[in-house]
Amino acid sequence: MRTVLLRFPTVMPEGQFNVSSVAPPLSLACLAAYAELHGFPVTVVDCLGEAPEHVGTLGGKRLKYRGLSPENMLARIPPGTDVIGISCMFSSEWPFYREMLAGLRRAFPGAVLIAGGEHVSALPELVLAQAPGLDLAVIGEGEETLRELLEAISRGAGTGGVNGIAFRRGASIVITPQRERLRAGDLPLPAWDAVPIENYFKAKVSHGPYLGRTLPVLASRGCPYACRFCSNARMWGARHEQRPPEDVVREIELYVEKYNVQCVDFYDPSPVTGRQWLRDFCGLMLARKVKARWQMASGTRVESLDEELVALAGAAGCRYLGFAPESGSPETLRAVDKKLDLADLHRAVKAARKHKLGVKANLVIGFPGETRRQIFRTLLLQLRLALAGVSDAPIFQFSPYPGSAYFEDLRRRKLIPELNDAYFNSLGLNLFSGNRNRYCGAAGPLELSLYQLSGTLLFYAVHYLTHPLEFCKAVLFWNSSSSVFEARLKQNLKALLGGKPENEVR
Repeated sequence: MRTVLLRFPTVMPEGQFNVSSVAPPLSLACLAAYAELHGFPVTVVDCLGEAPEHVGTLGGKRLKYRGLSPENMLARIPPGTDVIGISCMFSSEWPFYREMLAGLRRAFPGAVLIAGGEHVSALPELVLAQAPGLDLAVIGEGEETLRELLEAISRGAGTGGVNGIAFRRGASIVITPQRERLRAGDLPLPAWDAVPIENYFKAKVSHGPYLGRTLPVLASRGCPYACRFCSNARMWGARHEQRPPEDVVREIELYVEKYNVQCVDFYDPSPVTGRQWLRDFCGLMLARKVKARWQMASGTRVESLDEELVALAGAAGCRYLGFAPESGSPETLRAVDKKLDLADLHRAVKAARKHKLGVKANLVIGFPGETRRQIFRTLLLQLRLALAGVSDAPIFQFSPYPGSAYFEDLRRRKLIPELNDAYFNSLGLNLFSGNRNRYCGAAGPLELSLYQLSGTLLFYAVHYLTHPLEFCKAVLFWNSSSSVFEARLKQNLKALLGGKPENEVR
């Protein structure tokens, strides 16, 4: 049986500043490793990894894509493939993915098409209804579900007894019982040899600032918190499954030895929820003299980080920490169920900067019910963070993502009247994204965009004026960066100004 795990090219509206991020496909590498561990070899077709420096346009759709063209993607899938699996993580990409699935069905009419990921887990019924060529939707953690599906398909048996999926039965859509989560020890290391990993190294990509050859690492799965704007619970449930620090250190050592990796990015949203895990991890990195830097650009909790622990992390190779305060208003933080004390944030930032660690802080404005006063407090926090030496403080407009508590509430109130392309296109988190709906009663989309743009410009102006050496390094050293802003700007300039044809990037 021939099985292909497929990553589509990334896509974005033509008017966007960003040309989409470039990152190795961690989800497909994990799925491939688990399937092969259980006797099901797979082929990974990674459209982004095959041509990470190629940017093209999709005729008539006002979209640009990064990676292989849709036509060349189809040519890379082996003839006679029996099963094709794709992952759709971001709901903003669903209209594009839906068309790509239709093209897959036309090109491979006999294959079983399976889709998973956070978007599919949040809206399995809609996904099956809008993508008639799709056979199965995987809900939640995918490794064991994929294994059971491949086993059933290989035996010619029905898949209806597999937990954690949705499928059609006549005119109805059936959702099977929720699947139990795997334990951390049940998961093999990602199968990076199955993807064109050297292309990512050559493209000099990273989730945070670029600090050398980089691979992603997961120290945990899930999140124990329940912020109202987050869709994590629909994908992972409430359980936070953390790997032993010894396992994570061994994985990093392997990457250093096998791939000459110089830095690892932690991709989990909450890699550190307690002091002891980080203390043990840092102690092992120091004891084993692991020659790799590491960063937590996706975010980590601030209440566990005092100056002693930040100093230990810096000594153990940490170079960059991401925080997610979301708002500078205590009232907004309570409304969105963000369990965060702003005093803890400022202490963590101060400690990180004292020990020369880069810092990012994600901010959001325009939550339902938020007032202008609360929005201005977030803008003031952004300015205060610039003065404190924070490297990145991107500010986003609120988006009601499927699977979040806010999404369910806005749907009940009919403030999201229809799940159509206009809604999905409005979910982009980048500057200048259009088609936004109004969810904040105090300020409309245009006003919020003005705050977003002016706050971003002011933040980086203040940051570079107060830290002129970082500005000089950003200009003089093209192949390194001290902030995510610099890294993304350089990546996109390379893609836009010096992008290579597909056949020159492989």
